[in-house]
Amino acid sequence: MFSLSDIKDIFKGILLIEGYKDMNIEFIYIDKFNDFEKFVNKNGINSIFYDFNYLTIEDFLIENEATDKHLDKKIDDMNKIIKNIDFSRPESLDLFVVHQGFLITHTIEDDWIKGEIDFDEIDSINLSIYAEKEQAEFEELDILKDELLQYIRDDDDFILCKTLALRENYIEKFLDNDEYYGFRELLFDSDDDFYYNEVVEMVEDLYRELKKRNK
Repeated sequence: MFSLSDIKDIFKGILLIEGYKDMNIEFIYIDKFNDFEKFVNKNGINSIFYDFNYLTIEDFLIENEATDKHLDKKIDDMNKIIKNIDFSRPESLDLFVVHQGFLITHTIEDDWIKGEIDFDEIDSINLSIYAEKEQAEFEELDILKDELLQYIRDDDDFILCKTLALRENYIEKFLDNDEYYGFRELLFDSDDDFYYNEVVEMVEDLYRELKKRNK
């Protein structure tokens, strides 16, 4: 990463002004620094705007809600590493000039953070967090299923629903009742995928079980 002193040495006699680039404005990006330098010198540019960009500790700290002790320790250890990092070092420097009504820009990047953090380990931790949360959600849904089936099992009106249409109507009325709104979680997953058919199938299994028991 170039320092501001380095930039001043390269662009001698050119005024450097700290500013920022409005991302809503169209601009022309020059990929290589040498090409940007040539453009500035060839076109008699007398002012260059610059803006240092920084990472923040909040970008990397991992929220720890783990119930598994091993995962909990891995998260704490990673967060300790992150808290000891000096984030005052810029991760990139934007340079831009205005020429004939166009904004011309170049970015110098410094991936210094890759030498401070094991990103493979962070990916592994995040996968473990996701797996733990997913397992917890499955367990909560299993509890809801058991509660729903127990309620229906205890309801004498259910066994009187002799046809599939009547049983589907029974389920819909049940789930539309505000008193049992919590059971609606059985109909959707975190991506809002609809599980109505699975609920119907589950209730159908219960109906067959009750029907055999009442013979």
